Amino acid sequence: MKKHIAFFTGVIILNIFNINTPSVFATETDAPSLIQSTDKGEFYQLENKYDSLVEQLEALETSIKQNKAEYKKMEENISKLQDKISKTQHETKELQSFIHRQKKRFEYIDQHSIFRRYLSYLFQSSDEKFYKRIKQGIQQIKSDRQFFKEYKIAQEKISKNMNFLSQAKYSLESSKVELQGINELLEEQYETKKNLSNEHNQLKQQIQSQSLTNKGSKAKKKKDLSIGDYDFARNKASDIPIHKGAFTFPTIGTISSSYGYRNGKWEYGLTIQNKSNEAIPVVAAADGIVTHSLFSNKWGNVIYILHKIDKVEFETMYAHLNTRVVQAGDKVSKGDYLGTMGKTGDIGSSKSKILYFDIKKINGNTIENVNPLFYIPLQNQ
Repeated sequence: MKKHIAFFTGVIILNIFNINTPSVFATETDAPSLIQSTDKGEFYQLENKYDSLVEQLEALETSIKQNKAEYKKMEENISKLQDKISKTQHETKELQSFIHRQKKRFEYIDQHSIFRRYLSYLFQSSDEKFYKRIKQGIQQIKSDRQFFKEYKIAQEKISKNMNFLSQAKYSLESSKVELQGINELLEEQYETKKNLSNEHNQLKQQIQSQSLTNKGSKAKKKKDLSIGDYDFARNKASDIPIHKGAFTFPTIGTISSSYGYRNGKWEYGLTIQNKSNEAIPVVAAADGIVTHSLFSNKWGNVIYILHKIDKVEFETMYAHLNTRVVQAGDKVSKGDYLGTMGKTGDIGSSKSKILYFDIKKINGNTIENVNPLFYIPLQNQ
């Protein structure tokens, strides 16, 4: 008995920390686990809630990292903008001082022609000899022309700087408000993360505690609030032909991608699409028990079902659903209505409703992806 408890404890711990892989259990001969000793529905609901919390924590952590990066980037942008404002203010002050000092000279040049200014310089009283003033007068006219150009440039630069400073100050204030908003959002996210982490740890302890308890209790199954009562496509499920074999085709649609090497990577399941605007039902491919019914960032609304066929365990996966009507712990029969085909999760560039369906074969602690087309019949069969 101690060996069995120790073994199952290891399975639970591995299952808890390998959160990206839906949990499965060894055969009855390998491990007399909680599935045989306590209420399956209760256990699967706990595990389903745990996985949902993990998903929320991962999504929250990703959002926190993005917001922290955005906060840091905005701080840097504000610092750069403040530095540019300071430099522009200093430059503008110097240009304004130049304009003030040289205003009279500029007005004189602006109001007098070149010829008049040249004659005025040429015949002004001076100790220089007349022939020297001829050459110096020409140089003065050239100097006036350069000065006049620099003065106009300074005026234009001041105008541009003042426009920039007006816009920059508004942008700076807006950025500070946005920075404060990100900071407040991060504080809220940290608080949410703390609460979720506490709930996560409590649930993990509860799962571990139940895994070590062999009371055989039959607790009443609680409703999983993450699913909806979306039964509007239930009647259409009867349109799906049910095969007489162990497995049946799970929906109505066309296989757009099958098991094998596709687009530079290996695909382990089938992508079934349907371009209809109507609700497309999805049914259980075989008899079994729902182990997970949750929302995943990658798979969207997704359902996992554990099957035992001729003493061999399989797990089927139904991803990207629009709706789910079953919850963890539910027993289903082949052809039972699970929900509707959809576009939730990461569906890439697909514009149609899709169902991603795969089958895993379980041998003790080994899980192997298998080609679904070796087990399910095509729709016309």
